[in-house]
Amino acid sequence: MRKTTSEIKKAFDQHQYSIDSIVFDVMQTFKLHSIVRHTRFEKQEGYSVTEILALLILFPLMMLSSVNSFVRSEFS
Repeated sequence: MRKTTSEIKKAFDQHQYSIDSIVFDVMQTFKLHSIVRHTRFEKQEGYSVTEILALLILFPLMMLSSVNSFVRSEFS
């Protein structure tokens, strides 16, 4: 069950934040792209490690607890 998010929505509307800008700001603040580059994660194909991390940062904002809950949600 989803909790009421009217206060969060009100703050987003007042400050004109979007989920994209929040994730971008978090990634910049913590320098995630640099961290990923320094750890030398390598993927053969599919989404980049940075994109996957961005999605995982979004999970709590979307009130999701796992990848499975994301796949079964309206967000997928």
